[in-house]
Amino acid sequence: MMKPWWRVVLTSAFLCVHLTLGLAQNRRESELFSAIDIAQFRADAMQTAVEFALSFPKVRLPYDEIETNTFRTQLELNVAAYRGEKLMQKTAVKTSSTDSAAAREKGQLIVLARLMLPPENYRIVITLKSLGKKDFQAETERELEVKAFGVAQVAMSDIRLGALAYRSVAKSSMFYRNGYEIVPNPTALYGSGFDTAILYAEFYNLNALPKDAKFFQRSFLTRNAQILEHTERMVPCVPSHESAVCLERVYIADLASGGYEFHLQLVDSAMSPILAQSKKIFVFNPNVKTNMPRMSAADESFVWMTEKDAQEMRSQIAALITPDEAKAYDTLRTLAERQQFFQRFWRVRGGISARREYMNKVSEADKLYSTRSRRGYETDKGRIFLKYGRPTNVESVAGNQQSRPYEIWTYLNASEQIEMMFVFIDRSNVGNYELVHSTAPGEVRNVNWRTLIAMPNR
Repeated sequence: MMKPWWRVVLTSAFLCVHLTLGLAQNRRESELFSAIDIAQFRADAMQTAVEFALSFPKVRLPYDEIETNTFRTQLELNVAAYRGEKLMQKTAVKTSSTDSAAAREKGQLIVLARLMLPPENYRIVITLKSLGKKDFQAETERELEVKAFGVAQVAMSDIRLGALAYRSVAKSSMFYRNGYEIVPNPTALYGSGFDTAILYAEFYNLNALPKDAKFFQRSFLTRNAQILEHTERMVPCVPSHESAVCLERVYIADLASGGYEFHLQLVDSAMSPILAQSKKIFVFNPNVKTNMPRMSAADESFVWMTEKDAQEMRSQIAALITPDEAKAYDTLRTLAERQQFFQRFWRVRGGISARREYMNKVSEADKLYSTRSRRGYETDKGRIFLKYGRPTNVESVAGNQQSRPYEIWTYLNASEQIEMMFVFIDRSNVGNYELVHSTAPGEVRNVNWRTLIAMPNR
């Protein structure tokens, strides 16, 4: 028996509506979950910390108007790991954002969730739902292989792309990792006011490397499989340390628009890679019309440098220069040789962008630590600041008739334990603080430093 024509038409119409709604739902979810960056780090010998960084276009999120031109969205992100149909672990992160109408149109909401998982293959289900509008929910899923880092062999984490990074002890922050807060950039897009790419990674089990050999962290950018020479950076790696953190800031404001790849390697003295990871980034710089890279340290001839300039720069880099480099510099006899030395010196440390960043720190040291007779970078405080960064804590004790003024700088590790300590004493009570004791390798050490605080009997 044939169905009435109107029933066929209605059935087709309902099917069309259902398919249209389904396609709209899929489109909404694909747009919401278009920027997901997954990075894996060692948690312990048995588990891996898997971090899911997501960037949501605010224009796609549900908002409530809480007052005139002020809107708020309240969301919960759920990440669940399954093996087959069995739920192995899940986590939920609540977040909110209050914005103007203009901010809603252009902004991104960044969220990071973390799972601790044994190395296995998993099906990951990510769900975003609104806490204010109950009818809003979106979901995506993907397969994920969680890797093992072990404890016997040297290993390396994934690379985390960041928009911003700074020292922090706020362990409750979703962005906290190893003494830093690293705000992710899951879109991997930089440029047009977003001119510095942050890249973070970790090395593990470095004490498994031969103690009598030299190793380096090597990083560089490539485009079309060609190394941009001016982006190459080499940092010594100490095998006696169990682990190390790599936090790179890559200046990309004068790179032409297009795709690039950041490479991070652990290499030996022959430049042979032992470990290697890479991460693609995208640059949008419409005002840079050519694909010519910015001038490198090798291209910068330092022909502008006078003998006075060379002498000043040698003093400024006291916190960076290695003993071998210092000996080599002392053998130079001509200005041209010193100019060539500074070319090589800055090239291996990242080129123009590294020199620019360091000179900004030199200026800051001048503002903070200059005395009546010395520039800030020439003081002991300035040198330590340039070499190790801003201290976590500063204990400043004023002098009196019985004791000299002194300061104790401490640097904390990720466990908020004292990693390094520096003691400065103002022997003459005129603001010239001298480093008299430190627990850092290679610095002056005097366990009886407290005896230097006491004022001599008059």
